Amino acid sequence: MTSSNNPFYLSSLNGKNGFKVIGNDKDELGWQISSAGDVNGDGINDMIIGAQSANKYAGKAYVLFGKDSKFSSKLSVSSLNGSNGFQIVGENSKDALGYSVSGAGDINGDGLNDIIIGAVGKNNQLGEGYVVFGSKSGFPSTINVSDLNGSNGFAIIGDDKERGSSLGMSVSAAGDMNGDGLDDIVISAPQGMINNGGGASYVLYGNNLPLPPIVNLTNLEQWKGLTIYGEQNSVSGQSIGKLGDINGDGLDDIIIGARNADNGIGAAYVVYGKGSENALQHIYPYIGNNNGFKIQGDSKTSYLGSSVSGIGDINGDSLNDLVVSSDSSGPCGGNPTNYVLYGSKDFSNPFSVSSINGNNGFAIKDSTGAGLKVNGAGDINNDGIDDLIISKSYNACGGQETSYVLFGDKLGFPPEIYINQYNLNGSHGFQINKVRSEDSMGYSVSGVGDVNKDGIADFAIGAPLAHSHSGVSYIVFGTENIEDSLGNDSMMSNIFSQLFDMLPAVF
Repeated sequence: MTSSNNPFYLSSLNGKNGFKVIGNDKDELGWQISSAGDVNGDGINDMIIGAQSANKYAGKAYVLFGKDSKFSSKLSVSSLNGSNGFQIVGENSKDALGYSVSGAGDINGDGLNDIIIGAVGKNNQLGEGYVVFGSKSGFPSTINVSDLNGSNGFAIIGDDKERGSSLGMSVSAAGDMNGDGLDDIVISAPQGMINNGGGASYVLYGNNLPLPPIVNLTNLEQWKGLTIYGEQNSVSGQSIGKLGDINGDGLDDIIIGARNADNGIGAAYVVYGKGSENALQHIYPYIGNNNGFKIQGDSKTSYLGSSVSGIGDINGDSLNDLVVSSDSSGPCGGNPTNYVLYGSKDFSNPFSVSSINGNNGFAIKDSTGAGLKVNGAGDINNDGIDDLIISKSYNACGGQETSYVLFGDKLGFPPEIYINQYNLNGSHGFQINKVRSEDSMGYSVSGVGDVNKDGIADFAIGAPLAHSHSGVSYIVFGTENIEDSLGNDSMMSNIFSQLFDMLPAVF
C-alpha cells in the first residue's frame, strides 16, 4: 500500500484491486454499508449498501453478490438483475428505507445469512425494520418490503402510540446472545418516549419456527426477545453494534450508544449475552456487573456514544474489542475522540474513558479537531489480526476528506494517536485520499468480508454526495505483502495489478 506521503487514491480502483459502485440519480448511495454475509449460498460474502434518499426518500437498499471472477472497475446499481444482486424498495415517500443496513447472520436456521434494514421515516417517523432471508433459489431484481410474508422475511413494527420514536434508526446483527445456536438481531428506537426520552433497543432472538409476516415489538415476549431501556433523556440506541464475545464467556455481546446521557456527556452500554436458560427479557437503565457495564464520558467529552461498533480483535489477545466515539457541537468544536477499548474478562462498572491508558485501549483523534468515524475492517493484510478503517468525511478544520487504515498490532498502541500524524508507512497502515471534494467520502466505512474470494477481507467507503448526490461506494480488496511494495514504483505497478495502481494526482 502507501504511506501518508504517497497515499492511495480511490480513483485508481481498476477491478483488480477493487471497484466502485455508482448509485442512481439522487440515491445518495453509501449512506450506510455493511457486510451481508453469504445470502445466496454460493460460499462468497455479499454486501449491502443503503440509499435512503432514493425514490423521493422512499429509500432503497442494494445487495451486491460477491464473486470469484474479476469485477469491472465500475458497477451501476441499475444493472442489478437478480443474478449479480438485487434491490429492496421502500413503500412510500419519506420512509427512508436504507437509513440503516446490516447483515443479520442466520436468524432462521436455514444455513444462509439474512439481512436487516431500517426505514426510520415510516409512518411519521414511527419507523419500521425489515428482515430479508437468504435464499439458494435466487432473488428477483426487486423486492418490495410489502411482499415480505414470513417465508421470505418479515417486517418489525413498534407501538403505534410511539410515533416519532424512529424505530430502525440503527440496526445490527447481534450474534448469538442466548446461546441457542441461532443468530440474533437488534433494532433501536432512540427517540422513543419510554423513560422520558430514554429510547429503547430491541433484541430479537433467532427462531427456526414458522415466522409471521409482521413482528410487533409490543409483544416481544412471544417472540422471545430482549428490551433494553435507556436512561432518562439519553436517546439510547442512536448507534448500536455487534461486539462478538468481548468478555470471554463464549456468548456474543452488543453495544448501545446513548449520546445524550449524563446531560450530554454521553455514554455507551455493553450488554452481555446470556445462556438460553438465563436469557433476559428486560434490562432497565442500570446495567449491573452480571449483565454488562456502562462506558462513561468525562468532562472533556461531549456526546459520547454518537457512534459505537465492534471492531474484531485488533490486539491479538483472542478477545474482541470495541470503539465508542464522541462528537462535538460543530465539525471543529470540542474535542471529538474515538476510544478503543480492548476486550477483557473483568471490566469495571462503570468504566470511564479517562482510564484508558494504552494497556486497556487507546484514543484516536485528528489534530485539526475534526470528528472521525471508526469501524472494523476485518483482517485486510492477512496477518491474523483485525484492522481498523477510520474516516474524516468533510472538508473542515483545515483538512480534507480522508480515510485511513490502521493495522491491528499484537504489541498494542500508545494511549493516544493523532491519526493524521501517525506513521502510516505501510507497515502500520496507510492513508486513502478522496476522488473529489464535497463528496462526503467516508461518511460510512465498513469491513465487508471477503467479496472476491481470495481469502483476504475487503472493506468499503461510502461517498453519498458523489456524482451530484447519486452517491458512490468504493470497495477496496485486501492484500498481503504490503511493506515490500513501498518506495518502488516498478514493484508497485506489478503488485498493484492485484491491489493498487498508483496515480500521480487526484482527479
